[in-house]
Amino acid sequence: MLFRSRLAGLILARLLSPLTSFLIAALVARHWGRSDLGQLHTILSWFALFQFVSVFGSAEYISREIGKEPERAGKYFSHAIFCVLLTSAVCIVFMLTVLSLFDYDDDVRSGITAVSVALPFGAGVIICHAVLAALGKIQYIALTSALESCVV
Repeated sequence: MLFRSRLAGLILARLLSPLTSFLIAALVARHWGRSDLGQLHTILSWFALFQFVSVFGSAEYISREIGKEPERAGKYFSHAIFCVLLTSAVCIVFMLTVLSLFDYDDDVRSGITAVSVALPFGAGVIICHAVLAALGKIQYIALTSALESCVV
């Protein structure tokens, strides 16, 4: 029974993000039009790309290490957060530098600048989810994913 509730929580956590992304895309396309939908997806693509670079395998590594030594979870978590914040800061600088080379509209530039500020928070959420998954706290991942989806 415990396995089923953890599995249901994990499935719920994995389904919420794509469902809310679809709803947002549908609403933007319906009310604002194709051009704004393209701008939104450009901004989200920049965020996803640089978030991937800032985390760069840390979540998998920390999950594996905490799985081997759960009593040292705090140490691994603090080190991973520090590394992710450092790489996020480097990614923000690189992101804004590369952005200046592109000829985007002011709206897209403002959006990319805004999501660059959210980069450390998004990367931190990924690390938190990895720690919670390694410790078997799947229900907390589902809860935070639900809250995150509602905020977005």
